[in-house]
Amino acid sequence: MRFSASALLVALACLSHAAASPVLAEQRDESAALSKRALDPNDPKYSFEWREDRSNPARCAHFPPGEFKAFDFGDCTAQLSMLRDRRSVIYNWAFDAIYADGSRVEHEPIRDFGRLAVSDPDYTTSGGQNYRTTQVEGDYISVHEFTNVCRNGAAPVSWQFYIVKPSGIQCANNGQNWFKSRQIAVTRGVSRPAQARITAARRTNDAGDYELSWAAVSGAASYSVILQTYTGGAGETSYYTTIRGRRVQAPSTSVTVSTGTRQVGRSRFFVVNVVNAQGVWSFTPSVNNYEGKW
Repeated sequence: MRFSASALLVALACLSHAAASPVLAEQRDESAALSKRALDPNDPKYSFEWREDRSNPARCAHFPPGEFKAFDFGDCTAQLSMLRDRRSVIYNWAFDAIYADGSRVEHEPIRDFGRLAVSDPDYTTSGGQNYRTTQVEGDYISVHEFTNVCRNGAAPVSWQFYIVKPSGIQCANNGQNWFKSRQIAVTRGVSRPAQARITAARRTNDAGDYELSWAAVSGAASYSVILQTYTGGAGETSYYTTIRGRRVQAPSTSVTVSTGTRQVGRSRFFVVNVVNAQGVWSFTPSVNNYEGKW
C-alpha cells in the first residue's frame, strides 16, 4: 500500500531523530545516569505545565496531553498510553522507565509505519489514532508497546513521559514548550484483551461508505476503528492518504464509516483495536491492515 506525503516526511524525520540519538535503545548502557544523557527531563527547561501558545488554532493542539497510563504484564513488557491531540504534529516524545533503586532508562517503543494500528511517539499522521469518539473531536489515545524493560531482572515501578523535540516555533511557544509528565505509577496484574478480527469491509454506496464488521472480543469495553483513505494528489504522487477513526462501544461489533470518493476504485484499509475497562489495549504491532476493496 502507498502512503501520503506526510508519511514520507515522517520517515525522513524519524531518520533525523535516530541520527540525533547518541545510541540506539538496545545499545545504551542501562547503568548510565540520566544526567549524562543529552535529553534530561530534570533539566530546568522542563515543566509539568503545557505551554503551547496555540498561535494557529487550525494546527495547534486544543487538548493538552494527559490520562497517562502504564501497565506491566509480568514478562518484562509494558504498555504506555496517553491522551493526545491529532493537531500536535510538532512534538517528539520519549519515555523513561524508573526502577526501585532510583535508576532510570529511556526505552523506545515498537514503531511500524506500515501498520495502521500502531501509534507513533513522534507523529500523529501515521496511524494508531484511537479516537475517543470520532475524528472531529481531535483528541485520541496514543498506545505504545515496549519489550525488554526489566533492569537486573526487575520491572520499572513508574514511567515518565516527556517531549524531546518541540520541532518548530509555531504552537510550541517559540520552542519553549518542554513538557514532562509527573511519574506514572505502574499498574500490575493486568492482561491485554485479544485482538479484534475483522470479518467484512463492504462498500455500501457510491459515496464511499463502508460497513465494517468484526468478531466480538471478551472483556472489550470499546473498539477503536482506524481507517486509511484518500485526500487527493499532486506532483509525482498520484494520491495522498489520511487517517480517520471512530470509537464504537461494546457490545456493538459493526459500524458504517465514510471514506469519501477520492480515488474511486482504490481499496480502503482498516484495523480495529480493542480496549478493556482498565484501559489496557490489545497488542497493536501484530495487527495487519484489512483491505476493503472498492
